[in-house]
Parts: sequence; structure tokens; C-alpha cells
Amino acid sequence: MARPFDRRGLLLLSIIVLAFALRLFHLDLQSLWMDEVSSIRLAATRLERLPGRLSRDIAHPPLYYYLLHLWILLVGNSEFAVRYLSLIFGTLLVPLLYRFGSRLLGERTVLIAASMAALAPVQVYYSQETRMYTLAAFLTLLGFYLFVRLLEEGASRRIWAAYLFVTALSLYVHYYSFLLLAAENLLFLFTLLHRKERRGFLASWLLSQFFLALLFLPWAKVSRGDGQWVPETPRPGIRGLPLAPARFPAPGDGRAHPGSHAFH
Repeated sequence: MARPFDRRGLLLLSIIVLAFALRLFHLDLQSLWMDEVSSIRLAATRLERLPGRLSRDIAHPPLYYYLLHLWILLVGNSEFAVRYLSLIFGTLLVPLLYRFGSRLLGERTVLIAASMAALAPVQVYYSQETRMYTLAAFLTLLGFYLFVRLLEEGASRRIWAAYLFVTALSLYVHYYSFLLLAAENLLFLFTLLHRKERRGFLASWLLSQFFLALLFLPWAKVSRGDGQWVPETPRPGIRGLPLAPARFPAPGDGRAHPGSHAFH
């Protein structure tokens, strides 16, 4: 008689292999486009000069560029090589989603969710682009998974330490990670109302947020916030608001329309 793990494990493995295959297929079919070239050029900067250049030239934290720098030293800077780094994190996102969902949902539901993540066109697209988005998605999901675990009664110091480490990494990859951190603080306040032991848990949480601020402080002092991220555009006004979303490019348009690089 087969163990219960066999069927579930084989299904999950099949989904992961499918996710990997979809992201690997035609990985280097298209030539590098503007933002990918920008990532590679920044990653080619000497490590000690990279923070200063990033703070002047682009509105992103430095961790992805450090990682890409080391990756290029190991595997080269071909189109296939530099995109493969995004493929790795885009594929790892699928089993992580399964692990996270397993704590909240039934087996069938979480397998469907993992399948959707494996097949989602936007996930495949960004897993084939030399940018930080799959790394950011992986770290934020992992950080939120650890956040849910530390909300449980009796969370160990190891979980607290892992949450701090992963959340700090996510903040150094993309500034949008602060939005998740803000949501976590709201969720924490909500759950605090339903806890019996509030004082000690509140003290632990405030201490963790203090350490996160300390960990991000070095980059906050370096970053000048003058990178050209989104160009200035005219305000649409009340009447033009319904048509405003049409001005934003869809994923993939950037390779056909260079002007959309500002949104990456």
C-alpha cells in the first residue's frame, strides 16, 4: 500500500517540473531589452561602487544587483545565463506557495493554487526577465509565511530570527516590500486583540520592527531617492480618470515599446 505522501508528493513534483519547463522554454528566444541591459550594466559595477551608483541612477535597493553580479561571475552574462537566476526564484515560488497554503487550505485547494502559480502567464513572463521581481515575490511570500508562523502561540526564537532575516532581505530587493510590512503590522494589531498574553508578544513584535529599521538604515542613508523610476506625466483630471489605466503598458509591451521601461 502506497504511503499518502507518494501521491501528494508526485503531484507536487509534477507541478514543479511543469513550472520549471514552462519557464525554461524559449528562455533566450528574445534578445535582452532595455531594463535587462540596465540590470546587467549595473551588476557589472564594482561592488564597492554599486550602492552609490544605484542611489543616483535607479530607484531600487541593491541586493538583487549584488546577487546578479556574483551570478554573472559564476555563469557568465549570456541571455540564457542572466535570465536563469529569475527562473530559479520563479520556480521556487511554486513549492513555497504549496507549503504556505498547506497551513491554511485543504490539499486539493492548495494543489490547484500551486498549479495556477506554475501556469500563470505573468509568473512565466517575469521568470524569464533579468529583473528582481521573482526574487522579490519569493522573499515576500516566504516572509509572510514566517509571519503567519510567528503569530501562532509559542513561536520559537528561530522563527522570529528567520522572519527578521527574510523580511530584511525583501526590503533590500524592492521598496514594495514595505507595503507588505505595513499590512503585517495591521494584522498583528488585529490578532493582538485576541491574544491572552499580549504584553510579551507586543514587546517581541516592537523589538523586531526596531531591528528591521536598524537593518535597513545603512541603505536609507546611502539612497538619495532621486533615481528616475516613473517619468512625470500630466494628471488626467476627474473626467480622464476612467481612461487612465489604458495609459499603462501590459506585461511584455516593454520589449515592443521602449517607453514602458520607466515602469520597471
